[in-house]
Amino acid sequence: MRLLQRALLVIPFALTAIITQNVQATPWDDDPKLLLHIRSPIQNLACGAHGALDDCREAVTSAGTLTTPAEGPYYFVYLLAGKGSTPAGVSGLRVGVTYQGGAGNGSNDHVGIDVLAWRSCATLDEITPGLPVWPAPGSGITILWDLPENCQEHETPIAGYFYLGAYSADIMSLIGDPATGDATIRNCEAGMIGLDESQDLGSAAFSVPGAGCNPCDAACDDMPVLPTTWGGIKSLFQ
Repeated sequence: MRLLQRALLVIPFALTAIITQNVQATPWDDDPKLLLHIRSPIQNLACGAHGALDDCREAVTSAGTLTTPAEGPYYFVYLLAGKGSTPAGVSGLRVGVTYQGGAGNGSNDHVGIDVLAWRSCATLDEITPGLPVWPAPGSGITILWDLPENCQEHETPIAGYFYLGAYSADIMSLIGDPATGDATIRNCEAGMIGLDESQDLGSAAFSVPGAGCNPCDAACDDMPVLPTTWGGIKSLFQ
């Protein structure tokens, strides 16, 4: 009888642990998100477990070491969809990106972030016309997976990743597609979910204390903005 009583006492605690674990795997408000996750580069299977997360709140959104041409380091920055409590999996997304103050001609100048390559982990990329070409600052993209065989059921489907260097302090931010201002996630039942640019889109910061935002942790509307003048940037480190 005592053993049975002890077992009955243990079961609620076990169930509580399971429920807590499931809740923690979703964003703070259960809504879908788009986020950036910084990782070191790897040679093979980069679209696999290296970039995926079981809990989107574990995304790494800041790195303190800047890049030098001779020694690096260089980074993968993964574009992930946090599906939240969406009942169906993810089949696509639409988003834009900006960095280096939106300088469209600053993509390979060894100032701020230089994106050296973009690699898709989905079926199809549709670059938004009439804008800088993805992944330049101020560009936009629609990313799709084939249905039904490639419906993304994982907690954080990997849309793709940027291969980049950060030569001086800078922030890469997800934004609405500049052509329309919209950021969306499409579920596998053809439903379109609109995202709030002020809350649901993440950023990744390089050598900018206190910056970089994971929207699965908290709304990203009050995150610091990188100063645009050299004097302002120097003041961050004084």
